[in-house]
Amino acid sequence: MSAFEALRTIRRYRSAFPLINPDQLLSLIARVEIGALDYEAATALDLITKEIDTGNATLFFRACLEGVIAQNEVWIRTASLGRQKFVQKLDRDQSSCFRCAGLLDEPPSTETVTWWDALQSHGRQLTDEQRLIQGREAEQRSLKYEQTRLGEMGISLRPVWMAIEDNTAGYDILSYDHGRSAPVSRLIEVKSSKSGDSFYLTKNEWRTALKFKDSYVFHIWDLRHDLLYELRAPAIAPFIPVDTDQGEWTDARIAFSAFKRDIRPAPSRPSQTAR
Repeated sequence: MSAFEALRTIRRYRSAFPLINPDQLLSLIARVEIGALDYEAATALDLITKEIDTGNATLFFRACLEGVIAQNEVWIRTASLGRQKFVQKLDRDQSSCFRCAGLLDEPPSTETVTWWDALQSHGRQLTDEQRLIQGREAEQRSLKYEQTRLGEMGISLRPVWMAIEDNTAGYDILSYDHGRSAPVSRLIEVKSSKSGDSFYLTKNEWRTALKFKDSYVFHIWDLRHDLLYELRAPAIAPFIPVDTDQGEWTDARIAFSAFKRDIRPAPSRPSQTAR
């Protein structure tokens, strides 16, 4: 909070004395102002806080917080959980900053709700972007894996990155297996996990797997341990929820440990993949 107050003071003086340099400005403030504020931290905060009228302390402190939060991805992601959950992660000084900015008032004003909504929206957007990056990484791994596998099998065709080419295809990678007289399609849905303990499957993905049967393969990457689980529908079927009269499932969280009795995980090289 001291840095916020210090920055507010710096900007008031800068507005009143626009021609003096930063060092002279800080020297002037030190001679005139009483109280020990954190001007060193305020100098750094000045670089990330938008210009705003210093007359309204509440709005100014909110601008400071916006600058700080923009540099803290953990805070941005945590904000998507809701105000109470977010505040529980803060220490006393951090909570004081939010309180002085009027962001912890009860009941919250319309302006306060709008501020938290914007922060939560940004948090969800960041999470979605990170999931997309993670998903693309896994898809690239599957492409390289399939390129190597096809070469070892003597199939001259190359895998196609369908997640880029056609979002309506229902799978991420088009690869191939040997058929009776010619290569046949191998449709790969790529999933990934950085936690190393589970992955998520949607009902639509499961329906697609049932539709294409043996042609449909799940590539499930445990990015934490650099492992690839290569599974077909029968291996996953025992862990799929069942719809009831009271409700229907939309997403299922499935633990990697569910397959360790029947499948031997191994490093993600074509000849050592878990199957």
